[in-house]
Amino acid sequence: MKTDRYKYLLLLSCMHLSIHAYAVSKPASGYLYDGNEKRISSSKKSSGTASAIHKNNFACNVTLRADVLYCNNAAIDFQNDTLVSYSTNNVTDTYAWTITGGGSISYIGGTTNSDRYPKLQLHDGSIYTVIVQFTNAAGTCSDTMLIYKNVFPTADASAYGLPDTTVCNNAAVININGSYTGPIKSTQWQITSGSGTVANPSSSGTTYTVSAQDKINGFVKLTFSVTANKIGFCSGIASDTLRINISPANIGTDASSIICSGNPIAYTPTSSITGSTFTWTSSVTSGSVSGNSNSGTGIINDMPVNNSNTADAVVTYTITPIYNGCSGTPGHLTVTVKPKPSISILNSPSNICSGNATNIQFTSSLAGFLFTSSVSLISGTANGYYGNAIASPMNSINDIINNTSTATAVIRYYITIISSSGCSTMDSTDVTVYSLPTPANAGVDQVLCNAGSTSLTANTPTAGTGSWAFLPGPSAVSFANATSPTTLVNGLTSGTYQLIWTITNGACSVSKDTVNITVNPATVPGVLSADATVCANANNGTLTLSGFTG
Repeated sequence: MKTDRYKYLLLLSCMHLSIHAYAVSKPASGYLYDGNEKRISSSKKSSGTASAIHKNNFACNVTLRADVLYCNNAAIDFQNDTLVSYSTNNVTDTYAWTITGGGSISYIGGTTNSDRYPKLQLHDGSIYTVIVQFTNAAGTCSDTMLIYKNVFPTADASAYGLPDTTVCNNAAVININGSYTGPIKSTQWQITSGSGTVANPSSSGTTYTVSAQDKINGFVKLTFSVTANKIGFCSGIASDTLRINISPANIGTDASSIICSGNPIAYTPTSSITGSTFTWTSSVTSGSVSGNSNSGTGIINDMPVNNSNTADAVVTYTITPIYNGCSGTPGHLTVTVKPKPSISILNSPSNICSGNATNIQFTSSLAGFLFTSSVSLISGTANGYYGNAIASPMNSINDIINNTSTATAVIRYYITIISSSGCSTMDSTDVTVYSLPTPANAGVDQVLCNAGSTSLTANTPTAGTGSWAFLPGPSAVSFANATSPTTLVNGLTSGTYQLIWTITNGACSVSKDTVNITVNPATVPGVLSADATVCANANNGTLTLSGFTG
C-alpha cells in the first residue's frame, strides 16, 4: 500500500465490524480502482480533469463450502472445486490449513498447507475435518468443513419413531420422519404404494394423509431419499422404504333388545374383528329409567328399571370395539324397557263363612292383561280353593270354600298380572274362612219359687263364641259372666224372664236359642175369716180364707 500517494479517510461500520479506507487521487488519465489497487474503469471528465475513487475492504472473512462428499479418487482442488472464498486477496494475506481425520493426506501440485488454494490427495475413505485460518490486515478468521471421502450417506424412514409400524384404521394423518447421515443437499419423500398425499415431500419431517383406498388396501409404502452434496462420479443418493400397515376397519355391531323392567340385558357385544374388547356408555333416550350404568366394559349386564307402569322407555348403549389398541367404529344397542303392569286387588269381603264364595277382583295399569294364580293354605283346614296356572283374561276369583274344621282357616292367593308384552307383576291377598258356629242351646226352661238368681245351662260352643242377653221382663237382670254358658243370672223377681244364648263365629250367621225363667212368689197360708156351723146331715159349707199367696 502506497501511503505516500493517498490520503485516507477511515470510516468504522458498527453494523458489520469492518474497516473501510477510501483514497482520492488525481491521476492524469483518471481511472476507478478497486480495493486491490486494480484499475477497473475509466472515469474521465469532460474538463480534462479526472478523479479516481479507491476502496480497500479490510474485513476478515473466509467461507468454506458446505460439507461435501468426494466420491472418486481425484485430487481435491480448493480453487477449481470452489471450496473456499476470501474477503481479500492481498500479498500480505496469509493462510494456514489443518486437515484431520481417519485417513492419510498429501499436498500435491507444489502446494502446502499455507497456500491460498492448496491441492490435496485424500488416500483413505474417511471423514476429514478441514480448518482454514485466514489472516489479513483486519485480523484473523477461520472456517471449518467436513469432507466425506467415499463415505456415502445413509437414510432411515420412520413413522412415530418406528421403521415399520401399524396405525389404526381411523388414522387420518400420519407423522413421518426421515433421518440421515452425510453431507446432504436435499431430501425427498415418494409414495411407492398408496393414494394419499405427503404434505411437504421435500421436508424430512412431514405428514402423510391416508386415503380411503389406502384403508381398503391395508398398507402404504413410502420411500425417503437423500441426495448428497457431492463432487465426483457417484449417485450420492441413499433411500429407505417405510411400510405403514393400516389396521382393518373394526365396526361395532348394531343390535336391539326388548326386555321387561328389572330384567337383565345380558348382551355380549360383537364387531367385525373377532377378539375385540369393548367399552361402552349408556344414555336414556326415551322415558324414565334407572339402573343403567353410565359406562362399562365387556358384557352388558345392566338391569334397567322402567319408572313408569304404562309407557315404554328406551336406553341406548354406544359400544366401541378395540383391537390391538385401536378404537373402531362404535355400534349401538337399543334396549326397549317394557313397563311392568301395576296390580290392584279388591278382596271384599276378605272374611267369609264356610260354604261361601270368595269375591277377589283385580285390575291392572295396562289393558289387555292376562292373569294366573296360585294358592296355599296358611292355617286351618279347608277345601274348594284352586289356582289358575293357565293365563286367563278373567279378572276375578270366586272359589266356594268349605272350612272342614272348627278352627278358622286362612288361604293365600298369589295373583300374577301378565301384560301383552309378557311383563308380569305378582301380588297376594289372604281370605279368612270361618267355620259355621255351633248351634245354640240355651238349656231347659226353669220355674223357681221366690228365687233372686239361678245358674243357666246353655251348651258350650266348639265353633264360635257364645254370649247371654235378655228381653225386657219383670226386672233388669245381670250375668256374672255373659260369655259363660253356665253363668249365674241375678236380679230375678216374680215373673217370667226370656234369656237368649247367641253363638257367633266371624262372618258366619249367628245361632240363637231362648230359655224361659219363671219365678213364683213364696206361699202364704192366709186367715179364715170366721167359723162356720153346718148340719150333721149336710156335706158342704163355706169357709172364707184371706191373706194367702199360692
